[in-house]
Amino acid sequence: MTSFSSEKILLLITQNVSELLAAGLPVERAFAEFSDFPSSGKNGKKAGKIARYISMELECGRELFSVLSSLPDFQLPEWYSAFVFAGQKSGKMAEAFNFLAERLKTKNLSKNLFVQSLIYPAFTVLLSSVTGILGASFLGGLSKSGSVLEILTSCIPAFGFLAAAFFATVIFMRRLTAENPLFLIFTALSFGKSAGLSLLDSIELAFPLAQENKRICTCLSSAMAEISCGAEASQAFFDSLAAAGFEREGQLLSMNLSLCKSGSSENPFAKTAALIGQKDCEKKKILLSLEGPFLLCLVAIYLALILQKTLMPVITNFGGIL
Repeated sequence: MTSFSSEKILLLITQNVSELLAAGLPVERAFAEFSDFPSSGKNGKKAGKIARYISMELECGRELFSVLSSLPDFQLPEWYSAFVFAGQKSGKMAEAFNFLAERLKTKNLSKNLFVQSLIYPAFTVLLSSVTGILGASFLGGLSKSGSVLEILTSCIPAFGFLAAAFFATVIFMRRLTAENPLFLIFTALSFGKSAGLSLLDSIELAFPLAQENKRICTCLSSAMAEISCGAEASQAFFDSLAAAGFEREGQLLSMNLSLCKSGSSENPFAKTAALIGQKDCEKKKILLSLEGPFLLCLVAIYLALILQKTLMPVITNFGGIL
């Protein structure tokens, strides 16, 4: 089973169970109901089979966290298990599954956005390559200074430039469409607060989501150390975020934590996450809108390189002056 299909199956289970829990069904009943849903496709049948196994284990008296930790032929991410355990411990299982469903949907949307953002560059590069090869072949046939193969060989730097530009675009779009790690951390801390966990327990819960980002892991460790030593949460988060290079986000969270301490009923982590998510979305829209003009500039440079190698011999042979 591929990682992609595993994520699809996990999203299918989590989303449906989350809706059933929100409707008031107990955990074991929610999994049983989902396993009875008509399923189609390989992923749907696999999801139903897993839900049926979980339901049977829960009916035997096992706890959900224990069951999920020992699923046959299906391994859950560490962060997923951590949130299930937190929901089980706090009695907020519906909230935990709602968070997990939103997290998986966001992750899936980011992957889809990345794939969709590459359709235009891939088509542009393919069309430019074909145009360049045909153009070089045609102009090479008009030239008497060398064969068509020699002309195409002389265009290799131009083809290399186009390939390098495409791979650079892929890397850029991957980073652009990736999830904002701070947004993930703040939403996790928001869930911890709404579930009644202590701040230190909430930070520990958020750690698995930051495993791939060393700066944020260091930031969370620093904040935990300061809070454990008696520092104010607002100051501890500001110091650790600023030290990791997230000064603006640190100021924003520090202000919201201070407002919360002054009597505000809003969840400071949820408020900060919403503002960061909004800013991040606006930045992505602007950068994605520049994708087309940027690619046109690259294609223009590529075609100029092709023309330089192919048109120069033609003009020379016809007695022209370049």
